[in-house]
Amino acid sequence: MARQYIYKGELISILNGELSKFEECRDCYFDGILELQEEDEDGCNWLGANVKLNCNGMPAEFYRSVVSKVLTEAGKRYNVRK
Repeated sequence: MARQYIYKGELISILNGELSKFEECRDCYFDGILELQEEDEDGCNWLGANVKLNCNGMPAEFYRSVVSKVLTEAGKRYNVRK
């Protein structure tokens, strides 16, 4: 599947929408994308995002796994338009 090129703000909105699907992460949000100068070996041109967590008593490992899942899935589908 070819990646869709979207603007950085759109990608952040998509990431936040996906993150908010997890009840425990409703108060967490992404606030920036780490862009790459060139695509990586998988064809992605960004390498993650800054995230603000509100841990609500859940272990940090839970949040890391959710954030990782959201970023991995989005990385397969989207590239940042330059």
